[in-house]
Amino acid sequence: MCGALARGQPLKDALREASGRDDPPKKKAPAARPRRQTKPQAVYPTPDEAIAVLEKKHGQTTARWTYHDTAGESVGFVLRWDPQASGQGKIIRPVSHNGDGWMIGGMPQPRPLYRLPDLADAEQIFVVEGEKAAEAGRIWNLATTTSPHGSKSAAKADWSPLAGKRVVILPDNDAAGERYAADVAAQLSRQTPRPEVRVIRLAELWPHLPKAGDLADLVELKDDDEVADMGNVFKTKATSVFMENPDLPVEPPVEAYQTFPIDAMPEPAAAFVREGSEAIGCDPAYIALPLLTVLASAIGNTRRLRIKNGWEELPILWAAVVGESGTMKTPAFRLAQKPLREVQAEMFKRYGKDKAAFEAEKLKHDNTLRHWKRAPEGEPPESPAEPTPARCLVADTTIEALVPILKDNPRGVLLAVDELAGWFKSFDRYSGGSGGADVAYWLSLFNAEPLIIDRKTGMRVTHVEGTGVWVCGGVQPGVLKQALGVQNLENGLASRLLVAMPPRRPSGGQRQKSNPLRRHGPHC
Repeated sequence: MCGALARGQPLKDALREASGRDDPPKKKAPAARPRRQTKPQAVYPTPDEAIAVLEKKHGQTTARWTYHDTAGESVGFVLRWDPQASGQGKIIRPVSHNGDGWMIGGMPQPRPLYRLPDLADAEQIFVVEGEKAAEAGRIWNLATTTSPHGSKSAAKADWSPLAGKRVVILPDNDAAGERYAADVAAQLSRQTPRPEVRVIRLAELWPHLPKAGDLADLVELKDDDEVADMGNVFKTKATSVFMENPDLPVEPPVEAYQTFPIDAMPEPAAAFVREGSEAIGCDPAYIALPLLTVLASAIGNTRRLRIKNGWEELPILWAAVVGESGTMKTPAFRLAQKPLREVQAEMFKRYGKDKAAFEAEKLKHDNTLRHWKRAPEGEPPESPAEPTPARCLVADTTIEALVPILKDNPRGVLLAVDELAGWFKSFDRYSGGSGGADVAYWLSLFNAEPLIIDRKTGMRVTHVEGTGVWVCGGVQPGVLKQALGVQNLENGLASRLLVAMPPRRPSGGQRQKSNPLRRHGPHC
């Protein structure tokens, strides 16, 4: 597909080529190399044996931190080698417990917080980034904790032990620290009862804190007397920050909107997005996201991206453009989808001709069959095969409607709807509104996994394998917030969505009169 665009081939022709219709003969692909067999994960009877394997490779650990469950039993370790110890730069490796023993790897989700047993009786808890910083907080007898396995794993930890408590987040002195603080605040906001959350930035109290510095760095910069005084500063600040704003919860900071990277798209798709957004007067993301799904669905399941041996991904995209009414979502969506809709229209015309030819053949067959029944001789005449319409585009969000289409179009189809509200509502059609019914089928379709449908009424067992569904459309912020509740955050639906919410543009701007389809339509 991208090669066709790069050659300047018309987009509609490129889509038709990618849809598998009227393809020129292709050279036989070279035989795939046999996949390397993945060795099973080693399991050790004790954590010391697993740690010994790592120390044999990296040398003696510089630090070792233990994670416990609520009963105080060890469930995981985080090991650290400083550059002078490893000779390779800082190294962090986890060792975790599973049902059969201990393995080298991260703890299963949801992961326990660091020093979990100490948190139960604490009314006020300090959250830092990293075990080393958490240990530094113990100098002042603070109940200090962190989530395991890095600053990007806050959502994979169990934050419920902090429900109803006072929580102070102490972010590292850099952008990554602020992101971690925002992630932690977001996780805490979902707990019941909701904890009181505040953020104290160490650099505001101690301006000489280095870039990316944390609590442990602060301790190392001070002498013993200064370190002792820091404890009083912490306790005073932690008390005042709640009293100054007793009813003001700290919301995670919202990052500034970044314009869609149009230049990352191949030409002439980039020019199509650029000129289309200027013509309509909308943000480029309103056109770019639907166009990406169009191009990806045209590739279908004919190509896979090999991440590494044993790990391959289809180019399946689910894109949602978020915006209020009047933000030009619909005109932009129609513009991006028009080339594919024209391809689908041609497919329906072809089906109409095939259907008419079938009806004529069926009449001949029925007449021949009647004569054969009067004087049976030999085999009965063979029935003509009824054609099915080729599909690259659908609008019905129900699984029952999709499955027959996917059986006839194993390459996959694009679900393109102006408003995704109906798609979200279809997830719990058979669960009494509690969720979890059709959403499981959709998650399987995202991964092109085998799909078996067995409704109790009105539908026979249907099996579809190796195909997927691409999704794109618009959605209003309130609908998206309601759809992406806790369940759809935990089951992975939210992480599969490519979402853009451009800021609303001021009304009254001058739109361009040029039509990008007229200019680039034949070439994108």
